[in-house]
Amino acid sequence: MRKDVRIKIIIFIALLILPTVVWGVKMLATDKAAMDALYAETEQTENRSLAKWPSDCSLNEYTGQIEQYYNDRVPFRAQIIEAGQKINTGMEKAYQKSLQPMFVTLFYKNRSGDMAVLDVDISEEEAVIEEVASEEPSEEIDEEEHDYVIKETVDPTCEEDGYILYECSDCGKTYEEKIPATGHTEELVEKTEASIDGFGRSLYVCSVCGKKIWKDFEPKPVDQSYFPLNIANNYTVMGRNRWLYYRGDQSLSYYTGENVMDEAEMKEHLDEFLKLKELCDDKGIELVIMFMPNKEIAYPEYMPTMDIVSEKKRNEIFLDYVKENSDLNFIYPLKELTDAKKYYDTYYPYDTHWNKFGAYVGTMALYDALGMEHDDVSQANVKFGGADSVAFGLVITGALPLEDYMDATDVQVEYKEDIQLTWEEGTKDYLRGYTSLYRSVSDTGNNKKITFIGDSFREWMIPYIQRDFDVVCMVQREDMALASEDIRDTDILVYSAVERFDKDLYNRLPRLIEILSQ
Repeated sequence: MRKDVRIKIIIFIALLILPTVVWGVKMLATDKAAMDALYAETEQTENRSLAKWPSDCSLNEYTGQIEQYYNDRVPFRAQIIEAGQKINTGMEKAYQKSLQPMFVTLFYKNRSGDMAVLDVDISEEEAVIEEVASEEPSEEIDEEEHDYVIKETVDPTCEEDGYILYECSDCGKTYEEKIPATGHTEELVEKTEASIDGFGRSLYVCSVCGKKIWKDFEPKPVDQSYFPLNIANNYTVMGRNRWLYYRGDQSLSYYTGENVMDEAEMKEHLDEFLKLKELCDDKGIELVIMFMPNKEIAYPEYMPTMDIVSEKKRNEIFLDYVKENSDLNFIYPLKELTDAKKYYDTYYPYDTHWNKFGAYVGTMALYDALGMEHDDVSQANVKFGGADSVAFGLVITGALPLEDYMDATDVQVEYKEDIQLTWEEGTKDYLRGYTSLYRSVSDTGNNKKITFIGDSFREWMIPYIQRDFDVVCMVQREDMALASEDIRDTDILVYSAVERFDKDLYNRLPRLIEILSQ
């Protein structure tokens, strides 16, 4: 290797490592208080905070954050880079002014076509450079002429960036400096292995903000061995893992897909819904049609062995048809309920209804359809109750010994308990009796009235809905005439049924249209 080349390499390496060596020596020779004072003086001079050592590892930002930290503290490095850039710029100008015209003349003198773009008028380019140089200083130079002071500081949270707002004390000009979000401080509180009872998962909670962070999901093992159909007392279907299902109201036809509607039938029902929607639109009422999934469709994994005619069920197909052929607000929260099973069960194992958590998931799906802000169901504040709050309807229907099923637990959701009712009429407790018509008034700040026509599934939704709407009316479908005034004088109308009662919903639709037409 030539001697001059070796010398250049040595100089280059020295330029690279010298700033770090000087910094290291200075750090060893200077006490921490003096170094902190030096950095503080730099911050005051430049009206900004020096870059901090990154607190978390983000592959996209980590190296850049380290570089910013290094540049703010190591002497000479920024100046060397700036000098290098100036040298490069000067060399580029010399090339364009002297060498480039010579090369163009020498190599492309007699050529045309695409190479013509190289025929640059150097004098014009220099004029452009001179014009740019005469323009006003850049924003960075302009900022140095201001006397910036901190006007406002917003601390970052685990998920949201904060910022420091600076304002010039002379002219009022401002700029913001972003403070990156801190990220969650995760603490493992529960780890569950996958089993036939539920999904495997790990639950972490952030010790700073309290957010639940679910990880390490493992699918629930599904028993696919032959399990014969066995029906107790003509109505209760004995399922796997001691789960019970309902045979009545042709529920098994919904499960097997035997009762899928043809297009003519779906069109007939949709046309009736659109008549209802037109009436609601005329009165300024927002309409939602809501079908709650049957338990056996939400929890097929415990059903006995049966011949499946259609994997896609009756109301899944109808939902697709409605979306393709109308703008009707129609919801069937099967996906929401099955997705939420990763966290907690959504239906009672010994009853045909959804449980309190399932009703919460269904309510959030309704709010989503209405365009309302709503909770992330993974963040539900739950507690577990004993058998005294669990529904055992299928045990009683099947004439089964109740003592064999007292191991059941209830998933209860604590929801906006600071909002209190100011008035109510009727009762809403499904387990101990409820009235066909229920009304309540509370101060939620929503300033809207919702009228909900449905069946027993609505009872589990009341504790949530009455904490989000000032005025609530819940009425059984067959008794909707009791709420005629509520129906006509409402902001939001929900017409609903658990899907095994969808035929009843269609049959009573003319009566609802008649009430709204009066």
